[in-house]
Amino acid sequence: MRSEEIDIQTPNLRLRGLAWGPVNGIPVLAIHGWLDNAASFAAISGNLPGIRLIALDLPGHGQSEHRPHGTSYYADDYVMDIIAFANELGWQRFSRLGHSMGAALASIIASILPERIISLAVIDNLGPRSSLPEDGPIMLESKVLHSLSTTKKGLTIYANTEEAAKARLSSKKIPPQLRMSYLNTLALTERGTRVTENGITWSSDPRLLIGALYYFTQEQVLAFLKRISAPTLLLRASKGNLWKRPYMQERYDIMRNLTLVDVSGPHHVHMENARKVAEHALSFFRTNAP
Repeated sequence: MRSEEIDIQTPNLRLRGLAWGPVNGIPVLAIHGWLDNAASFAAISGNLPGIRLIALDLPGHGQSEHRPHGTSYYADDYVMDIIAFANELGWQRFSRLGHSMGAALASIIASILPERIISLAVIDNLGPRSSLPEDGPIMLESKVLHSLSTTKKGLTIYANTEEAAKARLSSKKIPPQLRMSYLNTLALTERGTRVTENGITWSSDPRLLIGALYYFTQEQVLAFLKRISAPTLLLRASKGNLWKRPYMQERYDIMRNLTLVDVSGPHHVHMENARKVAEHALSFFRTNAP
């Protein structure tokens, strides 16, 4: 399905995204994962008839503006950016679709603004990542050191988007469950790069590589999830990230209205097995339409 470019000035940043489907369709705001972008949802867009799907490039990702120098990328800031984006769209009540980090952010928003969220569909994640309190000092030390080294690195330049896509695909830093097909990697790369005088480079903010300075504790995450009242669909990838995280069962148990569905595929299952993910998502959004 052909997409529309969305370009919105929020109170803090200029944010961009992609839209598919009829303007009067069921409103669904989609949020991608870390280092991905709005093109993450292009693969499922053609199988969601009657859905007005708008996918946001989070700040520092895709074609959206970066945060000012001297600032960082925190979950609470992302939450406020997403809400500001929805406000500018004029959406008071809408459904949420999130993948990975986007699923974590969607969970937080459904918790703090339950009156605005019609339904919540999350892909291969539920709630933000958590850590033990005693891990805090070690995590902060690691992130500070990484931050200092990252600021000294120059941009990697590629001859074209195909070369950049192949570099992402072959990177040894990417674990097996995060790998995608070349075509899906290219789709993300085309929206996630920009042209320079010397060639193509990533458009994402290098500071994203630093990651979070700290994580919520499991108790904090459970407090958020307990407040979610919207019907929730969790699409869990068979080769994804959730199976080896023992704390996830506790999250499933605390949810009031959770439907858990396993779908064959890796972490980016909405791209690699798009038809099946779209089938489940469409049925869920239609069932819970206002």
